[in-house]
Amino acid sequence: MDSFEQTHISTAVPPLPEAELSSRPVRLAIAGFYRQMNQHLVRNRQLNEWILLLCTDGRGWAARGDEAAFPVERGQMVLLSPDLPHSYGNREGEAWSLLWLHCTGAGVSALAGRAAQSGAFPAPPQAFELMRQILDEVRAGQQTTRVLYAESMLTRLLALIGHLPDHAVPPAVLQAQQLLQDLAHPLDLDSLARATGMSKYYLLHQYRRFTGETPMEYRSQLRLAKACDLLADPQKTLAAISEELGYSSPYHLSSAFKARYGISPSAYRRLL
Repeated sequence: MDSFEQTHISTAVPPLPEAELSSRPVRLAIAGFYRQMNQHLVRNRQLNEWILLLCTDGRGWAARGDEAAFPVERGQMVLLSPDLPHSYGNREGEAWSLLWLHCTGAGVSALAGRAAQSGAFPAPPQAFELMRQILDEVRAGQQTTRVLYAESMLTRLLALIGHLPDHAVPPAVLQAQQLLQDLAHPLDLDSLARATGMSKYYLLHQYRRFTGETPMEYRSQLRLAKACDLLADPQKTLAAISEELGYSSPYHLSSAFKARYGISPSAYRRLL
C-alpha cells in the first residue's frame, strides 16, 4: 500500500441515480485503508452494511455479537454481516494495517454470506489487488462508470471468498473482462470466446463462476452506466452517445436504457 501516502483513507461512493440503485445486486458504500492502526472499533448496534476487512500488516482481532474474539493475522480476511453488532482492533502492543469496505445488496449474501459464519480466513488469490483497485477507482472520480467498475471487481472478490477460496481467477476470464471494457466496438460471446481461446460455453461458465454474472451482463452494465455519464452533457445527442457506446442506433440504446432503468434516456436527462 506504499502508493497511499495517508495513514488513513476513507472514500464514500457518490450517490447514484435511483434507477441505478435498484438494479445492482452488489452495492459499494465506502472503502478505505488504515495504516498501522492501534485503535479499537466497537459498534454496539448492528450496521445495515456488510463489512469486509483484509489485514495487510500486523495482527489484530475481531468479534461478532457476544461471541468470543478471534485472531486476525496478516493475509487474512473477515466478513462481518449486517445483522450483528461487532468489534475489531489491533493486538495489544502491535499495530495493524487494514484494507476495508462496506457494501450492501442481496448479491453479497448470495456470493459470500457463508464467510460471515467463520472467523478469519485466508485471503483468496488476488484479494489484495482487487481491494486496492476498488479503493483506487472510487478515489479517482465521481463517474457512475467508475462505481460500476469497482462493484464488478467487488462481485468477483465476493465470488472468490464465498465459493473458490483456493483458486485464482483464470487468465482468460481476466482477459475477457478487459476486452469487455472496450465499449466502442461491437462484441458478442462468439468473438469474445475466440479472442480468449475458449469455447463460448466454457467461457460463459467460467466467467459466471468467478464473477457472479455473464460477460454480456457485465458489458451491458458498463455501457448503460457510461450512458448515464454521457447524458449529463447537454451537448451530446443521443445519436452521438449511441455511436460512442457501440449501439447500432439511438433506438437500440433507448430500448436497452428503458429496459434497465424504467425510463427513457430523454426522461433521465431531464432529471439531472
